[in-house]
Amino acid sequence: MSLALPARAAEIPGAVKTVTVTPDNPGRYDEITVDATWAVPDTAQPGDTFSLTLPAELDSLVSGFEIRNSAGELVANAVVQNGVVTFTLTDFVSTHKNVSGTAKLTTKLNRELEPGKPYALTFGNEAEVTITPGEGRPVDRTSSQKYGFWIDANGDPSSTPTDRIRWTVESPKGAFDRISFEDTVGTGMELECGSVGMNLSETFRANDEVQTWGPALARDVEFTASCAGQTLTASRPVESSADAPAVPEGQVLRLVYDTKVIDASASSYKNTALVTVDGTTKSVVTDFRRSTASGDGQGDEDSHTTPPVVPPTTEPPVTTAAPLTTSVPVEPSTSAATTQEELANTGANGLLVPAVAGGLAVLAGAGMLLMRRRSH
Repeated sequence: MSLALPARAAEIPGAVKTVTVTPDNPGRYDEITVDATWAVPDTAQPGDTFSLTLPAELDSLVSGFEIRNSAGELVANAVVQNGVVTFTLTDFVSTHKNVSGTAKLTTKLNRELEPGKPYALTFGNEAEVTITPGEGRPVDRTSSQKYGFWIDANGDPSSTPTDRIRWTVESPKGAFDRISFEDTVGTGMELECGSVGMNLSETFRANDEVQTWGPALARDVEFTASCAGQTLTASRPVESSADAPAVPEGQVLRLVYDTKVIDASASSYKNTALVTVDGTTKSVVTDFRRSTASGDGQGDEDSHTTPPVVPPTTEPPVTTAAPLTTSVPVEPSTSAATTQEELANTGANGLLVPAVAGGLAVLAGAGMLLMRRRSH
């Protein structure tokens, strides 16, 4: 007897049908949206997968999300790893046919992309979308700027969420003599004081965004930094070189530091920095949001059911034996009838017929023996 093994999960080719990116020409730091549609054949089984390969030009993608129908039923689970979104079907496909849906991811372009240069965003074999990043909005260099981005274990920018965020606070353009920063880290993070650094700008883009930064300044020599709980303070120049300008004419000073994420469920992380330039203090607030992803699915409920197999029930044949009757000629007499009636009353009526037949047989045998003796 052989047992049927469960079907192995299979990759479904061509399940992703369309991919679109909006806007067509986003700024370098604008949020963009990737929309995809998908459909699986009716032969799909729970555990089967299909995938969408994302281009390397996209950053800050989520690590996973769920796809549910309007009733809240789980249709598929999606996991984002190494730039590939893998969708795993659930038991929903066992009870539905014509299963299809959508997926939506919000993200940003990689910071290394050059404005004005066209890029072909290739989504595996499913689609190719060409975009041309714009310069982005002009940067107001009379005010301070602040932003954050994910970094990996080596401190390099990461295209997917990690447990580290690198924060940057940029000063207004110089020249000015002194500058100090007081930055308070919000909830869901821990400040890593040893990561604090500073450097000066070298070149700018057309929209006044810094294009290249100079070498790192020496801590405790060219700037000072200290931490108390969740608050970082830093200043330039140091007391021993108070006569040196903090920021030369037409340049920007950058403060950078890292935080460790302790609440991965938070949708955003907020920081507030106070920047004091030559005695004037202004605040700058940043709300660093996680990218989001979602999707929906639907299908026609499969009403076809196979009736259970019921084994036939056959009643065994009933055999009725015919009654055995013996006919014995008996002369009617009043005494015989009386005797049978009496036997019936005593329960001996069943023995009367055999007894009479046996008596007649004995008499016949005796008669035959007497006739033989006379003949001799």
